[in-house]
Amino acid sequence: MKYTVHPPPEALRNYVAHLWTVEAGGDGSPDLTLNFFVTCAPCLVFQHHDGRSAITRRITGGGGQPCNGSHPTSFIRGPITQPFQYITDGAPTAIGVELMPQALNALLDIDVAELTDGTVELNAFSKANLDERLLNANGQRDRIAVLTQFLMAKASTSRQNDSLVAQSLQLIHGNAGSIHVRDLFKHVNVSERQFERRFARSTGVPASFYLRIWRFQEAVRLMKAGQFERLSDIAYDLGYTDQSHFIKDTREFTGYTPKRLSRAVEACAAMTRYRTLIREGIPMRQDGGEARPRRAA
Repeated sequence: MKYTVHPPPEALRNYVAHLWTVEAGGDGSPDLTLNFFVTCAPCLVFQHHDGRSAITRRITGGGGQPCNGSHPTSFIRGPITQPFQYITDGAPTAIGVELMPQALNALLDIDVAELTDGTVELNAFSKANLDERLLNANGQRDRIAVLTQFLMAKASTSRQNDSLVAQSLQLIHGNAGSIHVRDLFKHVNVSERQFERRFARSTGVPASFYLRIWRFQEAVRLMKAGQFERLSDIAYDLGYTDQSHFIKDTREFTGYTPKRLSRAVEACAAMTRYRTLIREGIPMRQDGGEARPRRAA
């Protein structure tokens, strides 16, 4: 398996965090377990194995759900509020576009909350048959072109980001360890009810949940950088009430304990798969060992 991260085109930098591609190797096609962690970043995904969807089963804390061949090959995945796994039939070839938190609302003019923990077929937002074009494309470079052209067409007619939410996201991203939701709606000078409604429509999740996710991702960045002596130091630096709250969030968002997650991050620190592990939350596991990605030149 080869995993590669691609920067977005300049015209899409306000909407796209990055693109990624996964290509099956020539050493057989083992089934994979794809572990998705909690994230507020929506994603456009195309995946297939031998011309059909590689995803055969979705497993959550409540058990498994067989897809019975019904999972689309191209889809938009909304924010994730609980970790889950996809089981594949063979190693998929895939491409993804990780979006900025407000991008779905701006590009497609949808209430993102309706897509939280769900997916919708990509063709629902295009007159062209994007699924067929992606399947018939001549390699990943052409697939990247198909998806970026689709997004640039949407960007040319997109609505403006909700400035209230944009301001709030800036505050959260710059003050993850010290800011509270009440500070946000006071800063933008609207009622709490109006603030929460607009925030959820733009990002898919309540502001309080987004703040928890961002603070957790900051914790993981500290793990990656090795900027702590004890895990309890991270909890303290990021304003967790106590270590038990840090443990609770880590378990809820990943299914891991902080110690286990820290070990996983250390093992991945020298590889760009760290971004996959934490931002997209898609570590790949197979009997022959883990896939080792490479960054695009």
